[in-house]
Amino acid sequence: SHLSKKKTVRSKKEAKRGIVAGAGPIASANQGRSDRHVPPDCAPMGCVSTDRGGLGSLALGSLAPDGRALIRFDNPFLCWQRWRGTGLFLFLASLALFIAPVGAEKPGSDLPTYSPSAEPRSTDGPLAEAPATNTQQNSDKGNKPSPSSPKAEKPSNPDKPSSAEKSTESNKPAETASPDGSNKTNGEKPAGSDEAITEKRQEELELLKQKMLYAPSTERRQAIHHVERLEKESERKFFLDILRKLALEDMDPLVREASVRLLADIKDEGSADTFLKALDDDMRPVMREALRGIGRIDLKSADARIFELLKKEEFKENDNVTVGMIRTLSDLESKIASDFLAEIYKKDDTNLEIQRAILLYYGNAEVDAKKAWLTEILTDKNEDIVSRSYAANALGKIKSKDSIEPLKDVLKEIRDLRSSRERARHNPLKQQAILALIRLDDKSILPELKAAALDDDASVRLRAVKQIGQLKITEFRDMLEYKAKHEPSRSVKKAAQEALDIMDGKKEADGDEDTATVEEEKSDTPSESP
Repeated sequence: SHLSKKKTVRSKKEAKRGIVAGAGPIASANQGRSDRHVPPDCAPMGCVSTDRGGLGSLALGSLAPDGRALIRFDNPFLCWQRWRGTGLFLFLASLALFIAPVGAEKPGSDLPTYSPSAEPRSTDGPLAEAPATNTQQNSDKGNKPSPSSPKAEKPSNPDKPSSAEKSTESNKPAETASPDGSNKTNGEKPAGSDEAITEKRQEELELLKQKMLYAPSTERRQAIHHVERLEKESERKFFLDILRKLALEDMDPLVREASVRLLADIKDEGSADTFLKALDDDMRPVMREALRGIGRIDLKSADARIFELLKKEEFKENDNVTVGMIRTLSDLESKIASDFLAEIYKKDDTNLEIQRAILLYYGNAEVDAKKAWLTEILTDKNEDIVSRSYAANALGKIKSKDSIEPLKDVLKEIRDLRSSRERARHNPLKQQAILALIRLDDKSILPELKAAALDDDASVRLRAVKQIGQLKITEFRDMLEYKAKHEPSRSVKKAAQEALDIMDGKKEADGDEDTATVEEEKSDTPSESP
């Protein structure tokens, strides 16, 4: 070949680098091996570069008789000056094979493209000989005049539409101008219109309703929780009938519980019968939610039924359904169980939490007949501190002026304690005694409440701030505004802001927040009172 005739010996340095054309160590097709030499019967075809990190490498080189590639062009642009004859020819040939020529016309590009708006094609060409389809023939008959007709030779008036155009326009639906200036077709609902949105929302609600009925139990409970998150009351009403049905008839007790809970949360007065029937459910959680629903809708006619169930209860263990019955009767302000619960309280085997719930019952129901008995519990030092605190709370809600002196004596007893640890242990009783005196309109106790709101103990400050908000004591508004911005305890800071919202009418004072437990006083975060 041309290269074999002009083959020269390169320096040892170049030979080591692998750039000898046709002799010396070269890079084989297998990367990582450079100890092969070109056999005599091989045809060297170009120069070699071992720069394997370069770009644009081309797999060209010498070929052995068995077809193996012995030389690899890693980067032909680095050895441009060494290209000769056949190497350059093969490189150009490879470009011709793999690179399509620019500007080449595609097959069939010389055929005319049909456009409906274009002028009619000439009938002289070969394409005119193709037979037209039935649709084209019918359209031609209806829209084009016959060539033999003398009227076809007259030019049409551009200002007057033809009869075919008139028929086409008459078949189109009328367009009306929208308020924003755009034309809208009659009978079509725009994508963003209120009716379209309403229909789409209705479909979503219907799908959610079917999910509550036919999906697996877990998904049905999730669908019920989704209904609870609906903001519009009108959308919630869409599910009331199905919720009442699930609350009584569903085989899954968890689904029944979730349904009754949702009806109680939304205070559905139309579910009164559902709540009463759910009291006979075999599952205690369903009964608990039914009791809560009765209390939330203030169904006073249910007190007799609840009292019948209460008399069948065991009071030896702390049971949330038993406590729920007592609390529901107190929310309904029913005095039907006052004597019965007094006997239960005196039993030695009565659970302590149930005894405390009984004390709260007398206060919420304002059972004045038990005032003397509550005073005995308040002043009895052998009673536990939380029970004495609940007795003080009940006396404050009964609002008997005879209870002012006993409450003040309790505060004096706490102040006279020498041990700071004992005074801290009596904090729940101190807080409830102060609250009871405020309910009895004893303004002389306000400094005590303010001192509690400034106490070093965050739990004491928390309880005092909550009491100020529940009673709407406007004398401490400046202090609440300071605490809402600069109070170091996050829970007290939040309670101060909630107290301000209650004073401003932005939030209702819900729940019996003035009842404290020992566990709540030990923590720095508010918890639900019993």
